[in-house]
Amino acid sequence: MNFTTPVENLRTERLRSEAKFFGIKTIGMSRSDLIIELKSKGLYDVDLRFPAKPPRIDTSNRKDDLSNVFIGNGSGKYEQCSNKLYIANSDTEYPLIKGDFKEEYIQIHHVLNVKEKPFDASLQGNEGDIRREGPYLYMYRSSDGFTPGWYPLQFGSLKIF
Repeated sequence: MNFTTPVENLRTERLRSEAKFFGIKTIGMSRSDLIIELKSKGLYDVDLRFPAKPPRIDTSNRKDDLSNVFIGNGSGKYEQCSNKLYIANSDTEYPLIKGDFKEEYIQIHHVLNVKEKPFDASLQGNEGDIRREGPYLYMYRSSDGFTPGWYPLQFGSLKIF
């Protein structure tokens, strides 16, 4: 049983979605132009049981050794360095989760920043920064009536190592 449909029989919206996967800029293109472009990329039939594939991400601008982890459509699109972690569902510069493997740093956007480095209580941090010293965790607080500084995190009988 054949489930594919020739590109000539696709609706214009689906043609545009398929074209995005190939990096074809569809603005101002006619339906026949879309068909010609898709065929030039080797797409002749589409299985309509499945949605169009998400756009391919151009990685030609990336430098270093490209040892990154990008999760989500468009995640890390503009990152040009190595050892990065991005979790986002767009090409935003503020992903849900961002990290740096080399610096051993992870940030959950607007929620939590964790970094392994020697703890110095005299250093200023950013709201939500967490530092570890041995088995102890400290969080930098400066809002909601807190005097700016590092506060120990306590979890009752739970210990974080």
